[in-house]
Amino acid sequence: MDESRISSLLKLRPIIFGLSIFSLVWTWSDTVDRLAIYAGYEVSGVSPFWPYEQVLLASFLLLASLGLLLNRPWSQWASLIVSGRILYLLTIRSFWNLAHNAEVPLFSYDHVSLWYPNTYDGQLLHIVLSALIFSCEWCLKLKGFLGVLCVLSVLCVKW
Repeated sequence: MDESRISSLLKLRPIIFGLSIFSLVWTWSDTVDRLAIYAGYEVSGVSPFWPYEQVLLASFLLLASLGLLLNRPWSQWASLIVSGRILYLLTIRSFWNLAHNAEVPLFSYDHVSLWYPNTYDGQLLHIVLSALIFSCEWCLKLKGFLGVLCVLSVLCVKW
């Protein structure tokens, strides 16, 4: 194979898109399995978990990776916002709130040992995918952002 075909196979955006499709399929199959297990477990109309939240997050990751693949300015901003929100939900909110609610020091062994068993199957894959999409978009937007900062700094100095 020549170098152009190899480099086209190793592009990051289609790999992220394929991983997000895999994440959605895996999350959906896991949700169907859990629904089959907990089918008769409803107590007074309350099920032990709401499984469609993970499917919804995986769907949003698929849309964010599609926005990354489209490479339009509006789709890049949309995927930056969606992946940043998912990254916030899965890491910052759950991780930091657990330390506060369990009254353990942040980043301690107790904190990590409490957080990791409470993650659902595929949550680490969702964290990695959202971090990849967010970092790809942030690197693309950083060029334009630095240009805007330079123009604003010149305007502020001239003011």
